[in-house]
Amino acid sequence: MNKYKITETLAPLRKEPSHRSEMVDELLYGEEFTIFSLDGIWLEIQCQTYEYRGWIDGSAHYSEVEQENNMENVFLTSRTGLIEAKLSNLQLLLGSRILTERIISGDFVPLPTKPKITAVTDSALQYLGSPYRWGGRSPFGIDCSGLVQVVFMLNGIFLPRDAHQQALEGEMISFISEAQSGDVAFFENKEGLITHTGIIVEPGKIIHSSGRVRIDMIDHEGIFNKEQQKYTHKLKVIKRLF
Repeated sequence: MNKYKITETLAPLRKEPSHRSEMVDELLYGEEFTIFSLDGIWLEIQCQTYEYRGWIDGSAHYSEVEQENNMENVFLTSRTGLIEAKLSNLQLLLGSRILTERIISGDFVPLPTKPKITAVTDSALQYLGSPYRWGGRSPFGIDCSGLVQVVFMLNGIFLPRDAHQQALEGEMISFISEAQSGDVAFFENKEGLITHTGIIVEPGKIIHSSGRVRIDMIDHEGIFNKEQQKYTHKLKVIKRLF
């Protein structure tokens, strides 16, 4: 099956082949996918690195991946970057990847072979203040699991898309007092289902996307929001991914 990559800044991935359908994910420039079916101009695709399915508008810009190309992608680690494209220069966003495109500005680096705790937290802090957006994966708007996924991707760890899937990865940490920077915390709803996640940036503090990407306090009960003076998310489990 042929592989393709997105060649525009962002491409919404929708649940159904309609612009009215909810956006369940978002492809960043350079992300690869396979095409499964067509529905008019809509393409049903699956993301190559994390096997997430949905529909993109067939008018989105994409190109076929050269199978014989053995070059490694470099990833944008600054909030924005600029590359030379065919028709005009193209602005890219944090987490985008390129192969042979000419860089005009931005920090593009290969993925590390061994993640570092400080690098994980630094990547997460790049999104601080970004608005919450369901299905989003960029500084223009990002959801809780998108934040965790892209931050770890930038540090060489590829995770599933949704929080309940991510919670199956890594080693369980039994007590909040044993958690360290770079650990991932997961939170449950009233039914006990995992619906939220975030990254511990230092003991007692977590960065997560809730309204916006923000840093809040965390303890054995969950996330405490100082502005609201209440717990907003109930802690379920903590995982260490490296």
